[in-house]
Amino acid sequence: MDFRDILRLGLDEYLSDLKEALEGLTPDERRFQPASESHHIDFAVWHMARVEDHWIQVFA
Repeated sequence: MDFRDILRLGLDEYLSDLKEALEGLTPDERRFQPASESHHIDFAVWHMARVEDHWIQVFA
């Protein structure tokens, strides 16, 4: 097992947990902002995906 396999396993587990956390949320719930200066869940998920993509481009 090399680094890429370990990375793939970790990201697969992370994605599974993320899907479980988001399961059952409506689009309105995912876009809810508790305050005008805060972000909604969909933005946080988008941002996490961008960071993961950057890590893969740099380290894999």
